[in-house]
Amino acid sequence: MAEKKPEAAKERFNAVLKVDPKNAQAMLAMAELTLRTSGEPAQVQKWIADAVAAEPANVNARLALVEHHMRQGRPEDAVS
Repeated sequence: MAEKKPEAAKERFNAVLKVDPKNAQAMLAMAELTLRTSGEPAQVQKWIADAVAAEPANVNARLALVEHHMRQGRPEDAVS
């Protein structure tokens, strides 16, 4: 993403997920990429929720979900 080539980044992350479908870090990267490009909240939330489901103990995934809910103006979802 740092290269400002979102399609290339998307391809790389998808390649990682093809090999390791439960790679929470790649899912979080896809969430960030989606946020920066299309900004579709539902798709961002899906990527983050998938990361949490893949690695429930992953603090970064859980924090990303809280931050997403706060950005969407849903603090009640952030604490649930």
